[in-house]
Amino acid sequence: MGQSDLLYSIRRTFVPLIVGFLLAQAARVGFDIPAEDLTGVVESLVTGVYYAVVRVAETYWPPIGVLLGATRQPTY
Repeated sequence: MGQSDLLYSIRRTFVPLIVGFLLAQAARVGFDIPAEDLTGVVESLVTGVYYAVVRVAETYWPPIGVLLGATRQPTY
């Protein structure tokens, strides 16, 4: 794996984590949920679902990979 592939793989990991965090925070608005109880679980679930949906959609429409941080998939 080249340096470029490594950077793409790291970007494609961090972008879904950031999006999952932001979506989880947005979902909490208006709800009276103790943050320490559910934040981690909600973030993980939202991030996992986001990543899975984008990866599957990417097989049909490659440009959507930009939602993972890059349209080019890394090669290993």
